[in-house]
Amino acid sequence: MSPQCVPSADMSTSLVSLALTCPRPCVPSVDMSTSLVSPALQEVCEREAFKAECADDEVVVVRRARYGRMKESRCITTAYGVIGCSVDVLFDLDDACSGRPACDAKVASLIPESVQPCPSDFRSYLEVAYECVQVANLARNQCRQVGLLELRGTSGYLSSSVAERTSCGSLDSPWLISVLPGQTIKLTLLDFGVARRRAAVEQMNVCTVYAIINEEAVKMSETLCGGITRRKLVYTSVSSSVTVRIVGKGKNGHFLLRYEATGCPNLPAPRHGWLQRMGDKLLYGCNDSLSQRHSLTCEGTVWSGSIKNCSTVSTVGAHVSGSWNVFALGHGMSVLIIVCIALSVGTIILMIGLVYLKRTRSRREAMMAHPGGAEATYQTAAPMLHETTTKPPAEPADQYQSATSSENDYYRTWQLQRHALPRTAAPPRGIPPSYSDQLGASGRGSLRGTYLRESEV
Repeated sequence: MSPQCVPSADMSTSLVSLALTCPRPCVPSVDMSTSLVSPALQEVCEREAFKAECADDEVVVVRRARYGRMKESRCITTAYGVIGCSVDVLFDLDDACSGRPACDAKVASLIPESVQPCPSDFRSYLEVAYECVQVANLARNQCRQVGLLELRGTSGYLSSSVAERTSCGSLDSPWLISVLPGQTIKLTLLDFGVARRRAAVEQMNVCTVYAIINEEAVKMSETLCGGITRRKLVYTSVSSSVTVRIVGKGKNGHFLLRYEATGCPNLPAPRHGWLQRMGDKLLYGCNDSLSQRHSLTCEGTVWSGSIKNCSTVSTVGAHVSGSWNVFALGHGMSVLIIVCIALSVGTIILMIGLVYLKRTRSRREAMMAHPGGAEATYQTAAPMLHETTTKPPAEPADQYQSATSSENDYYRTWQLQRHALPRTAAPPRGIPPSYSDQLGASGRGSLRGTYLRESEV
């Protein structure tokens, strides 16, 4: 009889963490699927009772059961030439004893009458081997007062009989299985109700609900049904935690659900270094030697090797020289740095384009406000010349008559023309070709007539 495990319960958070304080681990040290030490065989005569008893936190699991006349033994003292006839009755013993904390039943009640491997005139006996498997368990009052029961460890067993007796793992108080970050959880069903379903052929295609498995991290839910296979893998998680609610009762057959951590946990990056995980492989290196990379391989649940410490010497120089080696920082950080650089370059290009468009628009607005520029000066000077000069005579005779007037008229005409002309204009002895081209047709005629009069004088 092993001592009962005493969990530490935090009632304020409705979460019970099985930080077990047992003298030995509360997970069986011998895995029933890979055990190298077989439990001892017991011989139970036909008129005797098979008795098996385990601790309060354990259940009976039958490993082997045969019924017949296997050999001369305590139950068969004389062979009478009938030896070696037997049949496997493991499923029958599972249905009667496995998954329970104790079992006490006569052989005649354990073996169906239809099972007769040897002649009925000869007595047979039962040869059985079982072991006690430790399961997650709490006191009855604790499971009914809290909501979520957390299990932490690399492996363990959940029992339907515990859920039936104490409500631990039921719909109201489910089990929360948590392993280390980076690991996943594998759930294996040990079904002890196979004999019932094989006997009832009409129920073989009907789902006998055993449990409901939820994985909150990926929003997944799966219903676990009983079947006709005693042991099978039923679920492999994606994250490091799952919730199990046991629904099945003993009337449909008891069962165990084994949980086991798979894969290696995540490791922290070395100081002054970097680390990147890719499945079962891990790459790491130091900042002062980015060209050198080391790798670890996951074997089972342990990394093969260890991460070496990085030297702090020339760490600053390593950051400067290796600042552009973004791929050594990990995939996520490399993408972030590349996106930031692209956004910065795009912002600079956008600002340059906006400044260029603004300057171009300012130039257009200035040209629209002052059209023509220097050309407008010449075009406005011509009307002033026409307004100050006299109208050209209709006939040449009038021109000569006006020429006989006083010299002050000619001088005043020249003064008016000189003020209308640009400062770089030539003396009044000749009209510059450029200035003649800028004037209108009427302006050229008026000036020509004026200078003719002056030349005649």
